[in-house]
Amino acid sequence: MAVNNKIKEISAEIWTPGKLLKKARLEKNLSQIELAKKLGYTSSQMISNYEREICSVPVAKFKDLSKILKVNPRALLEAEVSRYASQLRAEIEWPEAWNQPNGLEWLTCA
Repeated sequence: MAVNNKIKEISAEIWTPGKLLKKARLEKNLSQIELAKKLGYTSSQMISNYEREICSVPVAKFKDLSKILKVNPRALLEAEVSRYASQLRAEIEWPEAWNQPNGLEWLTCA
């Protein structure tokens, strides 16, 4: 039963871009400054900003970042898109119909 609880905890984990980057960086035993230099930055500030999600990873850096950290670029992109979508939902009125499988019910004209 303990194994099932652990699986639930892992599957419930939400992988934000920052968490994904930090986990991958730590698994590669890279410091923020080491990763920053590999990406062409002179300080670790941008890596810190990415991990804390103060700013998004520029699309131009996705390929290099995914190669250095051996992270699937699609996983990084999907995490970033998911974060952006969450921000949009929080800022706009989100019609319940958008949560439906095809999300088109709200477009129907009466």
